[in-house]
Amino acid sequence: MTDDNKLSIVPAQLRDTGEYSSFIVQHMAESGQNGSPVFAPGHKPSREDVRDHAALRWSKKLTEPAWGRAFLLVNKTHNIFGHIELRGGRLISELHRASLGMGILRSHVGRGYGTRLLEYALFWARSQPQLAWVDLGVFEGNEPAFRLYKRAGFVVEYTRQDAFRLANGRSVNDIWMTLQLR
Repeated sequence: MTDDNKLSIVPAQLRDTGEYSSFIVQHMAESGQNGSPVFAPGHKPSREDVRDHAALRWSKKLTEPAWGRAFLLVNKTHNIFGHIELRGGRLISELHRASLGMGILRSHVGRGYGTRLLEYALFWARSQPQLAWVDLGVFEGNEPAFRLYKRAGFVVEYTRQDAFRLANGRSVNDIWMTLQLR
């Protein structure tokens, strides 16, 4: 157990990819389990895939397609309890936009960490002159996340019906939201 007063947000470094990959695999396993809303498609990535893809994104410059910058919610021994990541587009012509993804372990949900992570990432995004928009998708039915994004100023652009089909055959709609940074 951690002392919540000792959790802080730090920029992710390449040396964090191993711990980050373990966190992501654990977090994704919580999707739709034990009262948690569904927040991830049924695909369960390997630690190695998560580690390798994170290292690739985090090592890119912001002027390169598919860059990534992550911020981690950690305790004093650098155990990860949450994260938020901004990712650049796949094309140079869309590098004025970033996609946002985030997650917090169930044991730490409902304590204000989502708000802290989002504020941190948006502060960082606003400090990047080339970024004008942040986009995200949130699964319909994930009301806590939807409310968090609405409070931060994100607006609904559209809902993509039947966006994902989970392993159990359940269809999930994806709500696309966006925030203009300036």
